[in-house]
Amino acid sequence: MYNEVIKFSFIVSMIFCFCCCYEEKQVIKEDFLRNIEIHIPMDSLIKLSPKCRLPDYMSNEECPNLRYIIYYDSLMCSSCQLHRMGIWRSIIKHANSINKNKVNFLFVFNPKREDVLDFVEEFYSKKIMLDIYVDSCGVLESLNPIIQKNRTFHALLLNENYRIEAIGNPELNVRIEKKFYDFIEDYEKPQIHKFEER
Repeated sequence: MYNEVIKFSFIVSMIFCFCCCYEEKQVIKEDFLRNIEIHIPMDSLIKLSPKCRLPDYMSNEECPNLRYIIYYDSLMCSSCQLHRMGIWRSIIKHANSINKNKVNFLFVFNPKREDVLDFVEEFYSKKIMLDIYVDSCGVLESLNPIIQKNRTFHALLLNENYRIEAIGNPELNVRIEKKFYDFIEDYEKPQIHKFEER
C-alpha cells in the first residue's frame, strides 16, 4: 500500500512538472511570436477581383489598423475553399458592424500549378464578392517559414507593422469567431492571442 502511495505521488509530481514546463514553453512561444514580422509579397501575387464586391469591403491598399491573412496551401482543396467563402462574407459583415474599417481580410490561395487556370475560371464563375490572391509559386511560404511549418499559422491577424497580433481561424468554429469579434472590439495594444475553443 505504501509503495502504491509513493508511486501515485510520483506520477502526480511528474504531471505537475510537465504542466509547468508546458506553460513556460507557451510563454516563450508567445514572446517569440511578438517579434515575427510576416512578409506579404503583393508583387508576386495574382489579384482576382469580383465583378460585384461586398459592400464596405476594404481592399488591401486601404491599409487599416489590422490585417487578417488567411492562407490556403496546395495541400488543401482550393475549389472546396472557394465554396466556403460565403462564410467569410458573413464574418466580414459582422466585423464591420462591430468596428468598421478596422480589419482588412487578405485571402491567399496556393493551388497546384496545374490547377491555377481552372481555379481562376471557377472564381469568376461564382459570386465570391471578395478579392482573393493567387500565390502560384508559393512565395508566401518561402518568405515566412513559420507558415510553411505549421497550419496553425495559416490564419494570422497582423498589426499595422505586419507583426502577429493573434492566431486562429474564425471560419472553423463559432466560439473562435466570437473571440475574434471580442478581440477587434477591444483591440488597443499589441499582444499575442490564440483563438482557441475552450
